[in-house]
Amino acid sequence: VLGVAQGFQYYNALPRVDLDTARPRALAPSLWFATLVQKFTGQMRLGYEFRDATVINELALEWLDESSDRPFFLFLNYADPHEPYRAHPEFDAQLGIAPREDRPAMDRYDSEIAYLDAQLGLLFSELKRRDVFDSALIIVTSDHGEAFGEHGHTGHLNSVYQEEVHVPLIVRYPGGTRSGLVGTPVSNKNIYDWVLDAAGVDRDELSRPSSEIGGTFPVAEIYRAETVSDSAQQWVTRAIYSFDGLKFIDTTLEAAPTELFDLISDPAERFDLAGSRPDAFHTMGTHLSAWVEQAKALASMHDQETDVAPELWDQLRALGYLD
Repeated sequence: VLGVAQGFQYYNALPRVDLDTARPRALAPSLWFATLVQKFTGQMRLGYEFRDATVINELALEWLDESSDRPFFLFLNYADPHEPYRAHPEFDAQLGIAPREDRPAMDRYDSEIAYLDAQLGLLFSELKRRDVFDSALIIVTSDHGEAFGEHGHTGHLNSVYQEEVHVPLIVRYPGGTRSGLVGTPVSNKNIYDWVLDAAGVDRDELSRPSSEIGGTFPVAEIYRAETVSDSAQQWVTRAIYSFDGLKFIDTTLEAAPTELFDLISDPAERFDLAGSRPDAFHTMGTHLSAWVEQAKALASMHDQETDVAPELWDQLRALGYLD
């Protein structure tokens, strides 16, 4: 309905179906039954909704073995570090986690990240064995982080504080021709341009949605419906980043403050500088207002209604993106 599969010659989005939950493999013996259920019924959800990285790697490598004789674009959407978090006891020692049946959510989250990191290592090893790793543009990133009580939130889709929007972004250019750390803020909206540049595509002949707005300052934004003061209300929170470490946060929620943080001296965003640095506060607010006006102008140019199937709403709600 939303065109996510558009342009892909092969698109596989069947959710993993089993009775495995966030508990440490407590229901693992039931997996054979879940496999049988899916074989005969198709998409069913009995518990954990996503196939894990091991299965995704297997499917990707099977496809690659049939397609690597020509240029290809491969998008793998891993969801292991996503609720419900599962424990991977084999990484306990590495992470310094004490083995226990009732593991804290953050320990399980760290365990999921370690598991996915290991699976990415296995994927890269297989790409090298197939002699495609060195010639590939490889990008590893995420769409969001997770909060575990910082600033009073848990999960994601709550705020634009760093714990929810500061995500990994690793880019390996073909042949390892570029290396090093980038110290200034960047946005994952620029991935579109990086891929086209590396592929030698003439972007003048293409639309460039990632570069149409925003100027030079990265922006993070969250928009959702929430019940506030016993009334339904849509609210928007945005953050804009300067290249000298400042971060300005504004929101339409009346009870929430407009804030300014220095991420260099205060990466945990504990000390609001809105009152002590009025000039910077005003400048950053002006930049964000300009971004919003550009975004609204662009949205009005492309405004159109989209019919969304009921099952898609159910999927978004199950993932926590809808109330």
